[in-house]
Amino acid sequence: MSRFILLLVVLLFLTPVFSQDKGHISNFNFGLAVDPINLEVFDPCQLLPADKVGGALQMLPEYISVKPVGNLGEVKARSCFYKWEDADMPNTGMLLKLMTNPVYDDSPDFLLLTLNSKAQNGEFVPGQKEKVKYKEAYIGKVKIVYSTQNVYWNIGNNYQFFMAFNLPKITEEQMLKFCHDLIPYINNQMIFKLLE
Repeated sequence: MSRFILLLVVLLFLTPVFSQDKGHISNFNFGLAVDPINLEVFDPCQLLPADKVGGALQMLPEYISVKPVGNLGEVKARSCFYKWEDADMPNTGMLLKLMTNPVYDDSPDFLLLTLNSKAQNGEFVPGQKEKVKYKEAYIGKVKIVYSTQNVYWNIGNNYQFFMAFNLPKITEEQMLKFCHDLIPYINNQMIFKLLE
């Protein structure tokens, strides 16, 4: 009997994943691009609570207000704004956005292409004369592209995160520290949600 159970367990781990609809999300294959209609966009406010933001930024979480932000246009996206008071700068805060591929039918690998394009070419931002330049780094095995204010990273070929900081005098070293403190936690929460 114990051999049968051992064989069953081994077969379960070696069985390839074929289905990725919502009914089979526990078998989610992170490398396979899926039509965003079949993907759930989770609330970033639930993926990253105020106490984790406070810990990374060395502030008490009770001073951080957390507010969900609505979707923009037809893109399947959700955002969360974390705000606190700072005497040196008004509107101090952080934005966390989760989005799926807005042009899946035309470009299933759009999220990967945009991540690479930002690293290679930078990004035009309305109101600025010059492109924002991004650098590449890795948080564990997760590739990120970042500037001193923003960071992008993907979860497989289906989800992209954007995190933006509006902080006084943020350095590249601080930005990378925030990324190392927050991104693994966000990714773990996202994976737990996908595998529920």
